[in-house]
Amino acid sequence: MRRKINTKKSRKLKLSKRVIYDLYWKKGLSTRKIAKKFGCSNSVILYFMKKNNIPRRRCGAPSKVNVSKDELETLYWKEEKSTLDIAKMFGVSRDTIFYHLKRYGILLRNRIEAVSNGTHKKATRVKRPFSGNPLEKRILTRLSRRLIC
Repeated sequence: MRRKINTKKSRKLKLSKRVIYDLYWKKGLSTRKIAKKFGCSNSVILYFMKKNNIPRRRCGAPSKVNVSKDELETLYWKEEKSTLDIAKMFGVSRDTIFYHLKRYGILLRNRIEAVSNGTHKKATRVKRPFSGNPLEKRILTRLSRRLIC
């Protein structure tokens, strides 16, 4: 009877409570990002945190953004950047930027102001003239029949 030999070598990770705590709480990294940094799975980090009594963040806790009221007001009102553009600058979601605008008491632009200031980018479609191609003609006539019926 043959026995399978486990060829995978288990390796001990040198994880420090202080390092994991700092990465998770002070730098705000997720357990997935920490695991990737150490070359292990997410569950290993979670197990280590539980074993060493490192508290977990609340699920869906807002990301920490170091943006002052003045800076946010300048970007939003003076430079007329959209919330999406500001979110991309700080690497957070658009909802996080809305949260901070509301928290600081910064008035939001209405839709008309955003469009008239040019912050709202409208997609433009280039119309090509009919080339006379029989396949294109068949597609266009079928589309027009569907729209009429």
